[in-house]
Amino acid sequence: MARMVEIGLAHIRDANDLTVKEFTGIVTEIKKSVARHSEYGPGAYYEFIKDFV
Repeated sequence: MARMVEIGLAHIRDANDLTVKEFTGIVTEIKKSVARHSEYGPGAYYEFIKDFV
């Protein structure tokens, strides 16, 4: 799970001109997504996100 968050953060860092509030909001959404999809077992979040990364 930590690797998925790391990938998400790398994409966020690539975006220009994000405010701290916007950055925090995006990280919060990633966290919710990881939690939601991880309910389906190990690797479930990866299976969900792999087509988007």
